[in-house]
Amino acid sequence: MALVHDNIDLTKPEFFIGSSLPDIGTGVYSYTIAGTGLENRDFSQITADGNTYVFRNLQSASGKMLLVRMPDANTVRVEVQADTAGPWNVTGNYVEFVR
Repeated sequence: MALVHDNIDLTKPEFFIGSSLPDIGTGVYSYTIAGTGLENRDFSQITADGNTYVFRNLQSASGKMLLVRMPDANTVRVEVQADTAGPWNVTGNYVEFVR
């Protein structure tokens, strides 16, 4: 998995997802950045601050959302859930990535 900005439109954040996340297909999932709160923030705003960030209305992810939490500066936990209004909580069905 990679959290990057589109190489042509640098304002467009994208999740590049391979086969490691269950319940969502392999592909590229983009979203529109929100300036405040915990929903659809720019990747640079996600830190090991104890918060769970939610990414909703992902292009090509019909009915799915991603929950992202950083327990420390080198670890990212990502969980796929059905897209719902909050509150959002990581259930433990996450996949952990270490950079």
